[in-house]
Amino acid sequence: MSEGIVRSLGSGRFLDWRALNAEGAAGGILICWDKRVLEILDWEEGYVEELGAIRGLWDDPWCLGGDFNITLFQHERSSQRRTSSAMQRFAEFVDDLELVDLPLQGGEFTWSGGAE
Repeated sequence: MSEGIVRSLGSGRFLDWRALNAEGAAGGILICWDKRVLEILDWEEGYVEELGAIRGLWDDPWCLGGDFNITLFQHERSSQRRTSSAMQRFAEFVDDLELVDLPLQGGEFTWSGGAE
């Protein structure tokens, strides 16, 4: 994502933005905000390596939560597509950091595009 593309969207001087560019089949993300309303104090990319380094500092139990926008297993997806390379990398991340994947609670899927 370039400054020129963002400015072509008709943004004003109070616009600030960050982008995660597309990689392969994975789409990118553009986040824009009004600098008069929101101030970004910190921005981090490549957190996976940083988490690995932090995990190596101690042996005590720890908890990591968040919306990683990926699943470990095909049956956790409503589309049931084959295992993707992103799923394989996420599984390696979970394994390398000795994390435990807690099962979904409630509905079969947490999100399905509005479909029941």
